[in-house]
Amino acid sequence: MLREVSALEETRRSPFAIVEGRIIVNVQAPTICPMWEWEDYLRTLEGLDLNRTTYICFTDGVIDAKQRQSLSRTVGSKDYRRAIVTSTSTTVAIVTAVSWLSDGARAFLPSKVDAALKYARVDESLRSQVWSTAGSLCDRLQPQDRPAWLPELVEQGLSKS
Repeated sequence: MLREVSALEETRRSPFAIVEGRIIVNVQAPTICPMWEWEDYLRTLEGLDLNRTTYICFTDGVIDAKQRQSLSRTVGSKDYRRAIVTSTSTTVAIVTAVSWLSDGARAFLPSKVDAALKYARVDESLRSQVWSTAGSLCDRLQPQDRPAWLPELVEQGLSKS
């Protein structure tokens, strides 16, 4: 269930929500999110058991080097699985290159979303919640900031669940 959204959160470029206390669902605009959003996300991570938490992100963007470094410091050696679903081969290449240096993140094309959910350890019984959450988060973004392929992917995911 999504919590009530404040006026500040309505301006997010990278809204996220937590499903069942352990699955972070994120829909990101294609541009780098502002630092205040990133810091809010890191504070959220600090309050979670990252050995039990997973992350699934739907985006056509990437995080910058400073954000990757701060994420690495926050996550440390915990088994924090991150699945990034993207239609851009550049993002897939960047995530793949970074994953060679530190395990935990993998990128998947939208056609491979089932593999992404499996990698992120999303139980079959929770997938409908993940899909409905992703749809709600996508609706919060301005139309030009939404991954164009996500509404159809959400619809397909909900019909399978």
